[in-house]
Amino acid sequence: QPRDILETCLCVTDLDAAEKFYREVLGLEFDARQSGRHVFLRLGQRMFLLFNASESEKTKAAFHPTARTDQ
Repeated sequence: QPRDILETCLCVTDLDAAEKFYREVLGLEFDARQSGRHVFLRLGQRMFLLFNASESEKTKAAFHPTARTDQ
């Protein structure tokens, strides 16, 4: 299991499967989610961001990474 992550971002094609892997296999903790678009996970004080690549490309709208949407 990792000990620390400096904020990192991955674009994925299956957001639910990626979240399940990083939470269940690596033990990262849930922080925030915007359904179908992104999931923010935490390891200690560090953030691990997962983005659905196809949804992220649809809009260029800004979002704030600490804004909690649907938990």
